[in-house]
Amino acid sequence: MSNFIKHAINRVLDSVAARTAARLTDHIKAVAEAELLRATTATERLVAPLAKSLEQLDFKVADIDKKLDSTVADIDLKVADVAKKLTAVLMASNRIASADKGIQTLLSLAYRELLRLKLTLPAFQEIEFRCFSQNGEDGILHYIFSLIGTTNRKCAELCAGHGMECNTTNLIVNHGWTGLLFDGSAENVREGQNFFAECRDTFLRPPAFVHAWVTAENVNTLIRSNHFEGEIDLLSLDMDGIDYWIWKAIDCIRPRVVVLECRPEWGPNRSVTIPYRSDFKAELKGSWSPYLGASLPAFVKLGREKGYRLVGSTRLLFNVFFMRAGVGEAVFPEIPAAQITGSHENLEWVDPNDVWVEV
Repeated sequence: MSNFIKHAINRVLDSVAARTAARLTDHIKAVAEAELLRATTATERLVAPLAKSLEQLDFKVADIDKKLDSTVADIDLKVADVAKKLTAVLMASNRIASADKGIQTLLSLAYRELLRLKLTLPAFQEIEFRCFSQNGEDGILHYIFSLIGTTNRKCAELCAGHGMECNTTNLIVNHGWTGLLFDGSAENVREGQNFFAECRDTFLRPPAFVHAWVTAENVNTLIRSNHFEGEIDLLSLDMDGIDYWIWKAIDCIRPRVVVLECRPEWGPNRSVTIPYRSDFKAELKGSWSPYLGASLPAFVKLGREKGYRLVGSTRLLFNVFFMRAGVGEAVFPEIPAAQITGSHENLEWVDPNDVWVEV
């Protein structure tokens, strides 16, 4: 075969091969596209119900989350309520156990024996204890009345909180005093009433626990309307506010002893108080505010006008004790304000923009 013929045959074969390859490629492409379309359609058929199921599942999960949030919130409220009640029970039981009635009776006998033998009596800071008071006030009041005695064992407290942390409850629970307690919070009053109703020492004769916002204008009416008038043994005043103006206004009772909170940082000379406002409410930072109450000299001055002398304070200085003229003077003489506050002011916590008035 000549080279010419071979070359012609090769050209024909190459042409046939190229056309065949092109047709085969087109066929493969068409088949592939058809298969892809079928696969896509099948996938869509599978995915569509799955997507619908997922959407329904999302709604169900959202509904479960909502119900779970509501349930958790309810549980949180119940846990908080139980914790609050448990805390109150523990507070009460711990404080009663810290110095129960039996121990207090023995202490009273010891104090009186020291007085009878004319031995040196302990300072207030040495006899502090707490059953229900915030600090050592229970011990000091127990000491005072062990030595000066009582008349009618009546006590009144303005702003007693829930009654489980205040200055009169130890006397009411452990010594059978008749109490009149006020607080501006309805919730506090309900808790206090429940506490005294459930306490085995007071359930028959609980103290009067009154919900009222005490002002200089209504304080005497509030006290009289609850059958307190004339001489009582103790007045406790810790309002975190207009305490000076309330004590100044009170004239329907004549307490033998007054315990109240002062601001010792003003030192022994500055006689100042916050201005009177019947709706005053301290802006507390935790349990404390630099703007409330009055200085110790303001209370000393007011006390003298009302016939009272300063006789001491708690170790932490905030609560001070006054005694009426003619009561226990041989045992508890008057002391100067400087003995409690020190000789200098310490006003680093006092905001210079706050308004204080000289009295």
